[in-house]
Amino acid sequence: MQIWVDADSVPLIAKDLIIKTAERTKTMAIFVANQPIKLRKSPLLVMTVVSSGFDKADDYIVEQIQAGDLAITSDIPLANDIFGQRRLGANHTRRGL
Repeated sequence: MQIWVDADSVPLIAKDLIIKTAERTKTMAIFVANQPIKLRKSPLLVMTVVSSGFDKADDYIVEQIQAGDLAITSDIPLANDIFGQRRLGANHTRRGL
């Protein structure tokens, strides 16, 4: 399992919780955005920068996510696309989408 984070809009408190959870559970967390965000150095934390443009980060997550992965987003269309592929999603408040 990997954690995919729609990092374009993730609040700082949620980012910190995701990082702590990934490190505690030894789960890879992949933050995807069209500009870099600061992450501490860890083999479990990956920052993926996609090209600028409408929904580029969302498109990348949908293309890369696998069954059993977890997506963190507050973007309803992205969550819908993920559920359409039978993936698991949650928003930054930890509520299932």
